[in-house]
Amino acid sequence: VTDFTYSSGWLSRFKARYSISMKAVCGESEGVDPVTVAVGRYEACQQISQYSLNDVYNCDESALFFRTPPGKTLSAEPAHGTKRYKDRVTVMFCCNATGTDKRKVLVIGKAKQPRCFKNFNVQLYVDYVNSRKGWMNSSLFIDFVSKLNADMRRQDRKILLLLDNASSHPPDVELSNVTLRFLPPNTTSHLQPLDSGIIKCFKSHYRKLQLQHIVQMLDADSEPDLNLKQAVSFIRTAWRNVSPVAIQNCWAHTGLIDKG
Repeated sequence: VTDFTYSSGWLSRFKARYSISMKAVCGESEGVDPVTVAVGRYEACQQISQYSLNDVYNCDESALFFRTPPGKTLSAEPAHGTKRYKDRVTVMFCCNATGTDKRKVLVIGKAKQPRCFKNFNVQLYVDYVNSRKGWMNSSLFIDFVSKLNADMRRQDRKILLLLDNASSHPPDVELSNVTLRFLPPNTTSHLQPLDSGIIKCFKSHYRKLQLQHIVQMLDADSEPDLNLKQAVSFIRTAWRNVSPVAIQNCWAHTGLIDKG
């Protein structure tokens, strides 16, 4: 077609007619080989079938920019933003397939003893550790699974722990009561339950608590800021607010367990 012309109005109506809109390109699911996903799901299901669902766990880390305010707002006028805080911690979650056991969140910061933790027992809220960059590393991971293994040994339980094959997750860890099952490379977006909505649900609860805190500070004519001590409290509450039903649905979404 060489003699075709169109106006902006025609283009707008064409897009509306076929529900075409601007969408953000996010996630990594498009670049995954479906055969690899299918094989990984089948092999994981075979191993899961040997355990009670109460004894099948998943763990995963995520970055949390705990001071960053929401990037969107409702306004009748142009909205002007403020400085974007980049304070970050790594949060690691671990839960079983039924949502009946949500382990205490592991929070990894950069400082060994942040100033705001003075006269504050952070370990009552989360398991706080530190690393040079605030990321998970092999040493912290081995310490995490060793403590999990010791707890399962006290309970006389043997569990299966699903996780990705990140370099910070060494596979040669010898554990008596925890069997590590590494998912195939690049299949996290399809097979990892925590990455299929559980962490997103947690962050939604966290942002709600953060917004409530900001409103309270504004009502009190105070600076609407947030330190790590307050963030730790919100992290614990937000994780508690993630319901077992939400966790079960995310596990079922991966195809690793049947929908209830």
